[in-house]
Amino acid sequence: MKFFGKVILLTLSLVVFAALTVCCAKSAEQQQKEANRILAADTFRSLLKIESAIEVGVNYQKYGELLIDAKTYVNEANLRLTDANTKKTFNNVIEEFSDALKIWKHKIDNSSYSFGSKLYSYSEPGKTIILKYSIPTEKDSIGSYADADGAMQVIWAKATVDLLAAWPSIQALEGKKPK
Repeated sequence: MKFFGKVILLTLSLVVFAALTVCCAKSAEQQQKEANRILAADTFRSLLKIESAIEVGVNYQKYGELLIDAKTYVNEANLRLTDANTKKTFNNVIEEFSDALKIWKHKIDNSSYSFGSKLYSYSEPGKTIILKYSIPTEKDSIGSYADADGAMQVIWAKATVDLLAAWPSIQALEGKKPK
């Protein structure tokens, strides 16, 4: 009888364990939602980190490092997130921050020339960026140009506005009502 009692006890233990496992385990869908929520929040945070660095002051090298880190999150978000609006916002913001880096690189590469602080509308990166962001221009003897520092400020301001517009989507993933 002792043997059958042990078998029954073992069987009951296995049934209880199986029931607890089924009841307590998150479904694959719940796990995916949680992973997406975390990824979206981490991506948002990485972009916000760039915005914060700009606000307090950052050098070219550190800005590039922050941009690389954020781009890694955005790339992963593009692969895993299903919300098209959130992905679009993340892509727009990372592109804006990247465009500002192009201007910064132009300034550094041309710092020994008088046109280093100017973005001319006939050459890159000015040709694309002036039109893309409607940057105000002036004219000199060479042609139309935009102030490089001013252009970076316009782009960073746009990136900040776009990033903050993503906040309601992030909160929605967390199941919270946007404020």
